[in-house]
Amino acid sequence: MVLTKQSDMTASKKDVETWRLQRFKSFIANFPEGEVEPTEEPDFLIRGHGRIVGIELTDLHRQTPLGQIPEQASEAMRKRVVARAQEIYKNRQLQPVMASFFLDDRIHIRKSEVEALAEEFAELIAANCPAPNSSIEVQQGWEDRRALPSILHSVSIHRLDVVTKPFFSSPGATWVAAITREDVKRALSSKEPKYRSYRTKCDEAWLVINTDIESITTYFEFDHEVLGGPFCTQFDRVFLVQHFAGKAYELNVQADDI
Repeated sequence: MVLTKQSDMTASKKDVETWRLQRFKSFIANFPEGEVEPTEEPDFLIRGHGRIVGIELTDLHRQTPLGQIPEQASEAMRKRVVARAQEIYKNRQLQPVMASFFLDDRIHIRKSEVEALAEEFAELIAANCPAPNSSIEVQQGWEDRRALPSILHSVSIHRLDVVTKPFFSSPGATWVAAITREDVKRALSSKEPKYRSYRTKCDEAWLVINTDIESITTYFEFDHEVLGGPFCTQFDRVFLVQHFAGKAYELNVQADDI
């Protein structure tokens, strides 16, 4: 299965966590009642009558092959360049447009390259602004003195009356892998060492594993037979959330005696 995804501009980490918690709450029938307190380790405390439930959120990404840069790290750097290009373009008070940058995902952008690339991207849009209520696509090999940066396959630029401020994005595409038990175990093992610390603040600790979120590396095809067996963990309850499908699945867990 192939997925194409349009990236969004960034929000604060806690804002994103709060939105995901609200989504999770809407997916299950027995979310604990009480005051929701944003914290750290765990991410939230639900202070109810007589008990406190701690909820820790984590994201499930595809496994990175040994020796390779995690795909989500490269994706984050591409988003960072595009977000910075939008900021530069907006600060110049140029014509508001929508621009979609189609980048070569085989090239990893270094932190030191972000500012220069963002300047190039902003200048590219400024130099190729279409006529009112029209669009253009600039591709590699464009018959123009302005060559695209090597990391760019193409850029689409839309100038519409309804667009009142610049919006830059970097769509991506990926194969959607089938989820495995090993994927879930990776998410559990990444949080297991902190369980005792979480429990110093609450009576129960839940782990919510998020999939189908901002990064294209978090998209999986679910096989419920694969996920049906018990998972060893210290967490009191564990949920696997498919945000795109709007579903949450509680995993069968048993105490980790290791």
